[in-house]
Amino acid sequence: MSEISTSVGGMCFQCGTAVQPGAPACPRCGAPAAPAQPQPYGMVAPQPYGTVQPQPQPYGTVPPQPMSPQAQPPRAPRRGPFGLSTGKVVAIGLTVFLILVVGMVAVLVAVLGIGRDGPDSAVKDYFGALAEGDAGKALAQTYEGSAAAQKNPLLTSAALADPARRPSAVAVGKVYKLPGAEAWRVTVAFVANGKDLSMPVTVRKIDGEYVLVEAFTEVRVSPESTAGVTVNGVQVPEGGTNLVAFPGSYEIKVAGTPLIAETVVLAEQMSGSHAYASIFSRDLAPGVQKEVDKQVRAKLDACLKSTSDAPSGCPFRAFLPGEKPTVKWTMPTYPKIEIRSTLTSETGSARFSGSGTAHYEADYRDFFGAKKHEAGNDQIYLYGNVTVKDAELVVTFTN
Repeated sequence: MSEISTSVGGMCFQCGTAVQPGAPACPRCGAPAAPAQPQPYGMVAPQPYGTVQPQPQPYGTVPPQPMSPQAQPPRAPRRGPFGLSTGKVVAIGLTVFLILVVGMVAVLVAVLGIGRDGPDSAVKDYFGALAEGDAGKALAQTYEGSAAAQKNPLLTSAALADPARRPSAVAVGKVYKLPGAEAWRVTVAFVANGKDLSMPVTVRKIDGEYVLVEAFTEVRVSPESTAGVTVNGVQVPEGGTNLVAFPGSYEIKVAGTPLIAETVVLAEQMSGSHAYASIFSRDLAPGVQKEVDKQVRAKLDACLKSTSDAPSGCPFRAFLPGEKPTVKWTMPTYPKIEIRSTLTSETGSARFSGSGTAHYEADYRDFFGAKKHEAGNDQIYLYGNVTVKDAELVVTFTN
């Protein structure tokens, strides 16, 4: 062979540049290319340094193809449970969460009745109307409705005229489903007359509507004989001691007379749905003091006319030794009367007291028959009662 082949397997031996099959020379260095010589079986033609030698492959195996630096294999997506992608797992999780939330809301609405049109909403509407002073709107939320106001004068807007008596700052508490019926128990907290109060309310579902069936307060005024009573400015029937009213605070007034002052009692909502007002004591009218002083003096003057050393029913005595005394009484200092208590409903009386001085001039016979004359003073401690009966004032001494 006259010249050595410069390329084997498409590579130039001189510079290692790839040579196309059939090319006469290397396109880079110009070295002549000779036809490739057949190699003995099993022999591998020499390769430039750094060339990776192909490995023999089993029959039928596709040899690996060269890969360019730019052509990278696509990264396999990350897989979650059951071979699902992470994105699908997140989407499924969110869907399940939303389904659970919707289901819980549905249970609260269907079973507990909580929601826009549930028992709690009916209670809020009822107390909201009371806070506005709108009795008609409040009664529309109750089972009794507006008919209740016909028998109960306190279930009117007039009884809600004073904002201090109305519920405010209303907070609806827990809702409890009552067994055996479409009924719920709701606890409500509110403020009336500056005090924190609360009461339970029962709500029932009737003909598809939530209505309050126990939404009123019973106001009890004692004693039953109390007349001329107003509650929150509304006149109530005489002898009416168990009054039905809206929840809140109550100002009970008993009208005054010329002898008895007007009485004002505040009653607050108690635990439960009751309020109590006791009118067991009342003050005498301011002008009564002069009448008491007048009657006391008249009774004392009657006592001074007695010639006994111990007039019956009178607050003074001489305690003379001897027999058949003849006493002349005078009173240098009349007692100053102080009314010490209020009228009680049981007796209709008030207590009074006072102190003064009585003077006596006495003639009598001692135990030996001798005539004697004695003069002296007796310190008076006067006690008595002032009683109002049938619009009249009566003074009595108790000592």
